[in-house]
Amino acid sequence: FLTAWLASSPFTGVYSPDDRNSNIVASTALKIGKGWIVAIPIGIVGRGIIKGYVPPVPFMIVTLISTLVILVGVRVLFSVLEDFFVELVN
Repeated sequence: FLTAWLASSPFTGVYSPDDRNSNIVASTALKIGKGWIVAIPIGIVGRGIIKGYVPPVPFMIVTLISTLVILVGVRVLFSVLEDFFVELVN
């Protein structure tokens, strides 16, 4: 998944600057969602090619849910803390 994420993130705009005038939580979650929807299928296909078989459906479902929760949670937390500390310094 990590390789798929790093390969697809420049094309999905995951690491583009946030618009500071909008809702930072919603804009971050939307950007992460766009990257996630592209990277997960690429990662699952890549895993299938490396392992030589299609992963079981429960594995795919758990991968989808867990990576989305982890990615959105960490990135939203980072964005909120970044915004807080930028405002604190300025």
